[in-house]
Amino acid sequence: MSQPVELHGRLFHPFISAQQINERTSALARELDEAIGLETPIALGVLNGAILFHSDLIRAFTFDVEVAYLRTRSYSGMKSSGKVDIEWPDDLSVNGRHVILIEDIVDSGRTLVALTKELKERGAARITSIVLLDKPAARIVPYKPDFVGFEIPNAFVIGYGLDFDGLGRNLSSIYQVVEG
Repeated sequence: MSQPVELHGRLFHPFISAQQINERTSALARELDEAIGLETPIALGVLNGAILFHSDLIRAFTFDVEVAYLRTRSYSGMKSSGKVDIEWPDDLSVNGRHVILIEDIVDSGRTLVALTKELKERGAARITSIVLLDKPAARIVPYKPDFVGFEIPNAFVIGYGLDFDGLGRNLSSIYQVVEG
């Protein structure tokens, strides 16, 4: 596996390799293929963090899918602000549709709870959530994703779309902060 990386004066060590991510993403796509059926869902990616996972996942689907993105913000540095801001695209309608909500990570649960509530209010007929990383030990509000790539401990991670104050998204593997 790769060497540790340093961002903003913090050291991160290799945690989940690019190969592990690729293999698990392919497996998740197969699981979704079986669960979707004949409908054409909207694969809704949450920017910026989920862009790599979303792209790799939808390319592995064998069913037809529409693609859309929205943006949320809830982090400053390595801490959640506790507030979720959602930027909803003007041209996105989910009314009566099956939405596959694709997110990079669920920790506190606030973002996915807020997004699920918003999707229901906008008339989504069905919502299937899929997250690359799940941190159940960090949960502040109850939330259980429908599909999970990897369950991880409550530590700060970067890479494969996840950032630390704007840096690290481009790393092909996932790295965990070295405490101390």
